[in-house]
Amino acid sequence: MQYLSSDKFPGIGEKTAERIVDSLGVGAIDKILKEPKVLRQLGLNAAKTTTLVENLKANLGMEQVIIGLNDYGFSSNLAAKIYQQYQTDALDVIEENPYRLIGDIDGIGFKRADAIAAKLNITPDDPMRISGALIDTLQQQTDGTGDTYCQLDTLVKQTINLLESARNIAIDPNLVADSLIQLGKSNQVIADGKRIFPKRLFDAENNIAARLKRLMTDAEAPDEAAIKKALKTVEKEIGIDYDPVQRDAILTAIKEPFFMLTGGPGTGKTTVINGIVRVYAALNDLSLDINKYNDETKPFPIMLAAPTGRASKRMTETTGLPASTIHRLLGLSVDTQDFEPKELPDGLLIVDEMSMVDTYLFRTLLNSLHADIKLILVGDKDQLPSVGPGQVFADLLSSHVLPSQELTHIHRQDATSSIIPLAHAINRGELPADLLKPQADRSFFVCPPEQIQSVVAQVIQKAQGKFAPLAIQILAPMYRGTAGIDALNPLAQSILNPKRASAPKKWNPEIRSIASVTRCYSW
Repeated sequence: MQYLSSDKFPGIGEKTAERIVDSLGVGAIDKILKEPKVLRQLGLNAAKTTTLVENLKANLGMEQVIIGLNDYGFSSNLAAKIYQQYQTDALDVIEENPYRLIGDIDGIGFKRADAIAAKLNITPDDPMRISGALIDTLQQQTDGTGDTYCQLDTLVKQTINLLESARNIAIDPNLVADSLIQLGKSNQVIADGKRIFPKRLFDAENNIAARLKRLMTDAEAPDEAAIKKALKTVEKEIGIDYDPVQRDAILTAIKEPFFMLTGGPGTGKTTVINGIVRVYAALNDLSLDINKYNDETKPFPIMLAAPTGRASKRMTETTGLPASTIHRLLGLSVDTQDFEPKELPDGLLIVDEMSMVDTYLFRTLLNSLHADIKLILVGDKDQLPSVGPGQVFADLLSSHVLPSQELTHIHRQDATSSIIPLAHAINRGELPADLLKPQADRSFFVCPPEQIQSVVAQVIQKAQGKFAPLAIQILAPMYRGTAGIDALNPLAQSILNPKRASAPKKWNPEIRSIASVTRCYSW
């Protein structure tokens, strides 16, 4: 009674609270939450009834849902996610169809949902169960592996394996086919021949295509003679003589509303970017002094961005102009699927390290652009694709329907350097004859995985005499295993930042986390 008459329930005083408890008993709150119509017999007006029910749901309702979710074995974090998604309907949603959790809640897969379904006596061949397995398999084959679709035969085979392994009961393939047809009819998946897409990825790819088409058709090309004149002026100002391929790349980039520049390490991508920026500024009578611009009333019309902070910092260092991550440029959080980006001003936008950009992020980026903006994508087509779904940059280049230029001549190379030629040889599928021969800037140690830690330790110890600890970087292709990041990180720490138990702690500060080992994605 005291709880109902508290300030959590405006309009419900002591007398009204007493009437509720006297009429409905000590279980009054549970009865009201289960069936609000029980309040009619008390003669409460509509306003008081609405206030009471809504506030009970907001307070005790959440507690009861969390307790109920805990009974299903969900941790507090997962229970909070589920409640945030479904609110007080969470338990009803789970009892009606636990497989909804697969698509709605990050961190819940088919087997977790299926365990709940088994407790609810949902049969192994229930269409709801088969649909849940299809959705889970499609998610694993796309978002989980970086693809944007799954081949039909692979999807059916993997789904049957998942269904049968979860409950050890044979599943008729026809039931899987029937459920897939129903998912198509309900627009949860899209079929393009024998390629099956999750709807969100199918929509994202189509949105990208439509935006690029609009970008290419709406813009007007500047005068080519004016571009060539500006380019000559820029070459004279910065004291550089672009080679024919670089000059053609700059001309095309300025002339077209959309352009892609690709090339391996040392081929001059940064040099071309600088040329594009300066020619664009000259043609549009723009100052490259950012102090003459104001973020709110007069934004800087040349925007530079990259997927990571490190890459954007490198753009700033090489161009002298401000750059940012794509997320910061668009005002996004980590998730790029559900947030609306801010609109970008007209001008020039150059995105570097484009091979790291996935389908969702590129779709979001395009949605933020005006038709009058000039967009230039830069990257190395031979780098591994993004962690997220899609290999956007490589696919756009391989389509051969959009303006692009590949740089192949190596410009940035020390006379004694062997690293860049080696990288290009590997990209061509070639192994140089001197691969195992020690060079001034590289050595190749042939050893089995169990010996790698010992070899790395010796290299670090020798490097200590020549380099500062933070100048030493170790690249590894994976986290697990004897040669993985998880094993090499403590090894590096034991050499570069060892613990000394005999010394007082204040004399022996310990760095608990150091980015000494980084996953290597490309040459």
